[in-house]
Amino acid sequence: MALKLLKSFVSSIPTHWCLSMLLLLYQASHKTAFASTTTRLGRNETDRLALLSIKAQITQDPMLITSSWNDSRHFCQWKGVLCSQRHLRVTRLNLESYNLAGFISPSIGNLSFLRIVKLKNNSFQGGIPHEMGRLFRLKFLDLSINLLEGQIPGNLSHCHNLRILVLDQNKFIGNLPTELGSLSQLVALTILSNNLTRPIPASFGNLSSLQLFMAGENMLEGNIPGSLANLSTQLQHLIVAGNKISGSIPVDIGNLVSLNTLGLFDNQLTGSIPTSIGRLHKLQLVAFGGNRLSGEIPSSIGNLTLLNDLGLEENNLHGNIPLTLGNCKALLRMNLSNNNLTGSIPREVIGLSSLSIYLDLARNSLSGPLPQEVGNLRNLGFLKLSHNKLSSKIPSSLRSCVSLQYLYLDNNSLKGVIPQSLESLRGIEELDLSDNSLSGEIPKFLGSLPFLRKLDISFNDLEGEIPVGEVFQNASAISVSGNNKLCGGIPVLELPSCPDDQPRKKKMPLGLALLIPTVCGVFSIILTSSILILCWLRKMRKQPSVASSLMDSWGTRLVQQRDISELVESQISSVGTKGTIGYVAPGNPHVYQIGVACSEQLPRERMTIVDAVRELHLAKDILLERRTWSNVSKYSTAGSPPIDKTSSSMKYFHN
Repeated sequence: MALKLLKSFVSSIPTHWCLSMLLLLYQASHKTAFASTTTRLGRNETDRLALLSIKAQITQDPMLITSSWNDSRHFCQWKGVLCSQRHLRVTRLNLESYNLAGFISPSIGNLSFLRIVKLKNNSFQGGIPHEMGRLFRLKFLDLSINLLEGQIPGNLSHCHNLRILVLDQNKFIGNLPTELGSLSQLVALTILSNNLTRPIPASFGNLSSLQLFMAGENMLEGNIPGSLANLSTQLQHLIVAGNKISGSIPVDIGNLVSLNTLGLFDNQLTGSIPTSIGRLHKLQLVAFGGNRLSGEIPSSIGNLTLLNDLGLEENNLHGNIPLTLGNCKALLRMNLSNNNLTGSIPREVIGLSSLSIYLDLARNSLSGPLPQEVGNLRNLGFLKLSHNKLSSKIPSSLRSCVSLQYLYLDNNSLKGVIPQSLESLRGIEELDLSDNSLSGEIPKFLGSLPFLRKLDISFNDLEGEIPVGEVFQNASAISVSGNNKLCGGIPVLELPSCPDDQPRKKKMPLGLALLIPTVCGVFSIILTSSILILCWLRKMRKQPSVASSLMDSWGTRLVQQRDISELVESQISSVGTKGTIGYVAPGNPHVYQIGVACSEQLPRERMTIVDAVRELHLAKDILLERRTWSNVSKYSTAGSPPIDKTSSSMKYFHN
């Protein structure tokens, strides 16, 4: 009975009420679990609130990185946040490359346990909060590739443990804070591509742990501080290129014996290159281009046997290229262009087989022949010797430079022909031989180089026909102007047509050319007259009156020297033509056609003497009636007589 009452009570409870109770039980258990997690992890309100303040200053979060920054989980579990295991305090904030935008909240200074901050490659703007100077545990700060502006706060010097400071590619202005010179543990300071001005602080000579200093592409002024020589044992990379730094290169730079990279290009440096540079035996890159340096290249530079890259272009250096550069057998690239260097190209330098990227000696006053040792550059991709005074022939040893893609020998005094040996340069893309004294024909192999897309051979003394080939069909890829003996090519080149190369038949002398038709004509008239007279004599016996009138007619026309065609027409009107060419009745125009064929102006159209005699004999036979009218009837009925089209005489008459 009791069981039935219980079942009845349970069935009377609404279903939705049960579901509500279950939901309440779940929420209670979840809160209990979160509370236990919070108790287990600890809950520092300072760090949590600081992070929420940082989130509040982020105005754009397309990847929803901070969507997890809420009370549903402990802040140590928020994305981009890392906490220490012991104190459960925020030690790392990594929001790199999330396309975030907004401002860096001053509350970041409350994360007092922070050691690493990475906000690189976002769109944060505004300035660096001064409150960051409170982060005395900070070791790594990377704010590069953002839109930050204003001055770099000097109180970053309070971050005594700071080792890496990266502020590249922002919009910082003003000077480099002198206070940063107190960061004795700083290993790397890079502030590339900003708008910083004024000199490099002398206090940076106190950065005793500094290994990397890059401040290129700013507007820094003044001299290179001599105090940097104090960083003799640690500094490995010094790059202050692309500024307005003036003065000379400090002689004491030779004290930086650990230096690996020295980049001073695109400044306003003057004076000579100090010979003390030869003491920097670990140097792999020297870049002094784009300054106003003068004097000679010091021979001590040959001591840099580990050197990979040497750039001294666009200065006022003079004198010879030092032979000692041949000792730099690790060189991959060398650029000495746009100076006032003279003398010949040393064999020891042009023969450095290690050069594999580029060699540029253009726009100097180098003279003499291009040494055969250039053939040692088997791995070189770029060779430019333009605008010098090089003479003699292009060396055939260039055939060995099979890796060349770009070869510029223009604006020199090179002579001779374009050597066939260049055919080996199958990978060449650009070839410039313009403004030399090259002669001979353009080699045909240039048209078959598979990758050649630019060819300049203008202003030489080349001759002959433009070859065929892909590069010669593209007006934008080729330049041949200034070669007055060239012909042919595509119309846009506007060159004259080439003469016919076919061997011409020997021209017949004018006298003989006139004699042949004259003889043929006279012979035809005499033979025709003889035949007609013979016919008249035979017919005289039967029809004296007709023969007499015919004689008068012929005599009158001959005396008056009328056109033969009139005679033929009179004969045609008196007798008429039967059949087609192959037979014409007496008074036949065949004789006239023979005369015309013998009188043609062009030899190939003129009938030969042999053919003329043959045709005249045929006409005589017709007139002497050796062919019967039955043959005429047959030809007339059949339509056309059989014609031997292979006969040499038929080519003059057959329509």
